[in-house]
Amino acid sequence: ADEDDLVTQAQFAKEQAYDCVLATLENLFVRFDPSLPQEELDRHRSRVLQVALASQDPMFHNILYPWFTEDIACSADSMNRTEFLLNLVGNLKGRLHATHFERFLRDRKRYDILWKYFVRIDKYEAAADILVRLAEDRDPHIQLSDRLQFLSLAILNIKSIVGEPLLRHGQLERELQEKMEVAEIQAKISEELKRAPLYEDDMEARSIRDEARRELDEQLFDISALYNRFACKFQLWESQLAILWSSGYDDQAAVRKCWAGIIQTILEPQDLPDGLSSSLGALRSKVLSLGRQCYPSYRFAFPVNFIVSTLENYRFTRPQYDDGVCWTVNLLQEIGLPLDAIYGSYRELFMSRGDPWHLPETRLHLLEVIKYILEYSQETHTTDPRVHLTAQTVMSDARQFLAELGRFQFPNAPDAVRRVGTLQNALRHVISTW
Repeated sequence: ADEDDLVTQAQFAKEQAYDCVLATLENLFVRFDPSLPQEELDRHRSRVLQVALASQDPMFHNILYPWFTEDIACSADSMNRTEFLLNLVGNLKGRLHATHFERFLRDRKRYDILWKYFVRIDKYEAAADILVRLAEDRDPHIQLSDRLQFLSLAILNIKSIVGEPLLRHGQLERELQEKMEVAEIQAKISEELKRAPLYEDDMEARSIRDEARRELDEQLFDISALYNRFACKFQLWESQLAILWSSGYDDQAAVRKCWAGIIQTILEPQDLPDGLSSSLGALRSKVLSLGRQCYPSYRFAFPVNFIVSTLENYRFTRPQYDDGVCWTVNLLQEIGLPLDAIYGSYRELFMSRGDPWHLPETRLHLLEVIKYILEYSQETHTTDPRVHLTAQTVMSDARQFLAELGRFQFPNAPDAVRRVGTLQNALRHVISTW
């Protein structure tokens, strides 16, 4: 019994001594004299903390580290304490306390601090591994933006590795970049879900979308799950297109469906409440942005013929969307398409006679755009490097267009007859002056 009493007394005395150390730290980190110069204060803090860290008693380390990392984890002061401890432990790397500190962080699952500790001791690959674990952790308290930040930091840490075989950390970096690309698409899906229009009283649909966004916040999904569970389910056309081009999946039917959905969502909001309508300017901005991302690196994701046909069909059938004969051509040039590729697209639509370009009215519409392209090409082919139409091509096609115009019949449409005459004169001028 006497021996037990002695052990109890020793334990009590040890705890009192540890309390004194914590009280000293409290005075240095919380209740310090604000008039003390920062340099002097940090010197006192370092001296006391180094003595504390030199303890061989694991029990003391298990009391010390929570004071720095957990006891006031919600306050800004806790962050200052943690950073101070990390800097000091990092500067004293290789000591016994480093083993205690790492074990403590792993046992408490304080990975948010552990990766910073690894950075301090130049273990960048270990830091990256912890950051990836944080990004992939199914923790409802970690937001998607945080997961993206963790992956970004993991990539930076891999790039910081020195003295490793290039093949090894090069492979790690590529894997992390791929994870980052998929995570960025996940963020795009979440954002597209957020801004997708809904009727104000459609509470069920709103609830389903909110739940989907919570799911996207709580974990990272693979590209297949993102496509099937979210992008397709909610008809998120931009996100579907992004998945197709990022994965290199050349499915033209799916690509055309995406572009049709993107254009229709902007130009046909008649079923939506007032205030949600988008202008032709919004469409121009969207096509320009997506086009520059797809072309020329992912040409399969930018089906020029389909996009030209769709935009020109809107211009022909909806006069309110007609912003001039050169609207689509100028937009495609801004994206970066050369004029000969644009001309080739219009020529192919005209020659194919596919729906709706088999009717005289629609063919006349296409020829007016073609006339603009030929005239622009004639004026700039010597000064604009984007113009590659040859005289032989122009002369041959212009004669074919003239022959086609001669077969048009508009008995009760004087305006169409006038337009035919204007086109015939313009094409003859192109042939005679090219």
